Amino acid sequence: MFLAALKQRSDVSVSIATGGWRASAMLKLQAAGIKVGNIPLVSCDQHISRTDIMQTAAEQSGFYNSSDTHSICYFGDGQWDQTAAARLGYNFILVGNALNHPQQIDHFENWAPILAFTGLPA
Repeated sequence: MFLAALKQRSDVSVSIATGGWRASAMLKLQAAGIKVGNIPLVSCDQHISRTDIMQTAAEQSGFYNSSDTHSICYFGDGQWDQTAAARLGYNFILVGNALNHPQQIDHFENWAPILAFTGLPA
């Protein structure tokens, strides 16, 4: 799984930001078979603003550098994600096809295009 592979990398730090409630996010992740373990998860339980949620998640990842936001990649599926990522200067990667965006993936199975969008070496 892609998330597990990212967690193993020494050049990556991972966190989860969601505009939903923490309990429902955890239920959805569990239902999808995604093990979050010790990955920081920031939700609307902590902040109302999407940008505040995303910035706190970046800070909690342990790899955050406010002067180097271009190295932060945010995977999202909605206009609100794209808008918040642009406001923060994060690299937005669209998951699904709800928007028109040059960096778009349909799923996390083929890692080559994902890594190319992030700028990470394979």
